[in-house]
Amino acid sequence: MENLLDECRAIFKPTPRKFGFLERKGYLNIYEGNGAEEQGDDLYLLFDQLPRLFAQGWIVWGQVVQANSLLFSKGKESCPGALVYSLQNTAELTTEYLEELAHQLFSLKGSVPTDPKLAPIAHFLTDEMERGYGLKVPSSLSPSIECYVTTTFFVRRHLPKGILHKSLLPIVVDPQDPRWAMPLPERYWSRKLKAQWRS
Repeated sequence: MENLLDECRAIFKPTPRKFGFLERKGYLNIYEGNGAEEQGDDLYLLFDQLPRLFAQGWIVWGQVVQANSLLFSKGKESCPGALVYSLQNTAELTTEYLEELAHQLFSLKGSVPTDPKLAPIAHFLTDEMERGYGLKVPSSLSPSIECYVTTTFFVRRHLPKGILHKSLLPIVVDPQDPRWAMPLPERYWSRKLKAQWRS
């Protein structure tokens, strides 16, 4: 699977990346007209960081922890959700590991853990209007690999065919706190990855 990420990294180019005017103001621009800040939604904090994130971010695998059910079928709505990922490069970090960790995190939804390190994650996943950025996954769930769970935003035009076909996808992560993360726009996916995603 790492070779698929390497193909995406080659297409997206090394940092610092530069994008043409139409790319910046069109395809990659999701902020204008969104109204998150006016609505008191802290998604605007993520949107404000997108130019830096796309220019400087690392490409890694991200596993969906939760997403709006609307995203799994055709539609126009772009929606927030949550991802788990790691910036570590270790043989233990498999896609299966991320998938299992995502299940464990999702099981916290609707709960009130006694563990103070799990409580913020449970609250953030339960209250879908709550935003959490770069929350470290406690060692009780991921003892040997440093992982993070974070709010993200799924942009329809950045997903192949505009649908969240699978729960594993390449994402762009700011390596610095609070480690903003967004799905890698599908224009920068390899053909092989797009084919696997839709299969």
